[in-house]
Amino acid sequence: MPHKVQSLLLNTMAAAVLAGVIVNIFVAQKNRELALENGKQQQFVQSTAPLDALNKEIVKAMVELSIKNQDEQLRALLSANGITFNFTPAAGAVENKVKK
Repeated sequence: MPHKVQSLLLNTMAAAVLAGVIVNIFVAQKNRELALENGKQQQFVQSTAPLDALNKEIVKAMVELSIKNQDEQLRALLSANGITFNFTPAAGAVENKVKK
């Protein structure tokens, strides 16, 4: 009787270890896929970082045009994209607030 219990216990443990190895293989493969995807996304973010300064200049120019021409359509377009500003004619200053 002890021999059968021992054999059953060993077989159960071997099956559990085998299942653990199989799960580990799948998890490692998924981890590699996610690491590759993360690397691609990081490369994209790094390649677009220099465009941030250009984007700010474009927004600044659009704000200035909107104020200069009193263009409500341009102001609405900027507002729809989360860019609001207040203009004080007496001071001649523009205050930008970007909300995203």
